[in-house]
Amino acid sequence: MSSALGKTFGPEDLFVSVMGLTGSGKSSFISQLTKESIAIGHNLQSCTKVPAIYTIKCFGKVVHLIDTPGFDDSNRPDFEVLTELTTWLNIAYNLEVRLSGVIYLHRITDPKMGGAASLNLRTFYKLIGEDKMNSVILATTHWDTAKDDSLALQKLYDREKDLKQNYWAPLLQGGAISRRHDNTVKSAMEMLWEILAKNDTFVLKVQTEMNVGNLRLGETSAAKEINHELIAQQEKFRKEMLDIQKEQEKAFKKKDETYQKDLEREKKWYQKQLDESVNAQKRLQQSAQEQMETKLGEIKTLSDALQEIKSKQKSENEKSTTLREDIEALQKSNEEYKAALDQALAKMPPASTPPAASVTTPNGFSVSGNEDVVLMTMGVAAVASVAPYVFCTVM
Repeated sequence: MSSALGKTFGPEDLFVSVMGLTGSGKSSFISQLTKESIAIGHNLQSCTKVPAIYTIKCFGKVVHLIDTPGFDDSNRPDFEVLTELTTWLNIAYNLEVRLSGVIYLHRITDPKMGGAASLNLRTFYKLIGEDKMNSVILATTHWDTAKDDSLALQKLYDREKDLKQNYWAPLLQGGAISRRHDNTVKSAMEMLWEILAKNDTFVLKVQTEMNVGNLRLGETSAAKEINHELIAQQEKFRKEMLDIQKEQEKAFKKKDETYQKDLEREKKWYQKQLDESVNAQKRLQQSAQEQMETKLGEIKTLSDALQEIKSKQKSENEKSTTLREDIEALQKSNEEYKAALDQALAKMPPASTPPAASVTTPNGFSVSGNEDVVLMTMGVAAVASVAPYVFCTVM
């Protein structure tokens, strides 16, 4: 099936998404499975701007690995990342592409669960769905950075324990499983096998909300998490600006012009951040809908093409069934004819020896003998000439 997602998929193909913050190791993880050279970011600038698909064949299946853009991208606000991701997911839903599972990566080396990481996890939880956690693997990465340092390794163990007992607790209780990725092909392959071995697919919560519930992106559970964060940011910026305003009044009374200028620059910076946050809220309500509309015609065309292919396949199957039934009927008729011939021959009384005769059969055999023998031989030869075609079947 040709797809708006940029790939051609087979009906038995499987799909696994790899998610996580920017820098968590998504591209490295996929590169280990595909043995392809994938652009990998070694800082907080994401190399994956839109979902990218990498295809491998393993465990006897064709598997498509989906490298998703990470939140906390220094070049893009989170709502843009969410818009890209949900647009891809909605197109996939309309093309009947279903995920087998999700592998969520988290840097174990992060000293604490910061604001961005916490927001990303909450957004991920709402994006996938509370009741879909049994299709999720939570994998910690960067363990190899402390493999030769027992003290550093113990710190990582403590962080892992904190993750499981606190931040990851709702996901684990919902059925997600925790794994350590040690930056090896074996480790990556084991996690992929755990996903595929379930032999199941699922629909994400955000896909159901937007395609069944007809919600706009801004109304989805995942978007609400980001929206709450934007509101909190705006409150923080406004508070900072009020504090600056008070300091400006003090500086004015003291006639400290240098300090007043510094405060004014700081106030403008917060005003800019506030404006960007407010605009992000507005765009969160609109951008995904606009992107979806630009893809709508393409999706409809592909869906129509898919239905046409299915219709042709159905017609061919019906023709094949009719031909097979005709052949089976011919086989049955031939068997009945042979049985009747055998019965007739068995009932024939002994006869005097007729005069000798000679004839060539339709198959080119030369037969000589009495007339009865010649006639019987011709009958059997005639059946033999038809039989090879009667017993052919359509595969």
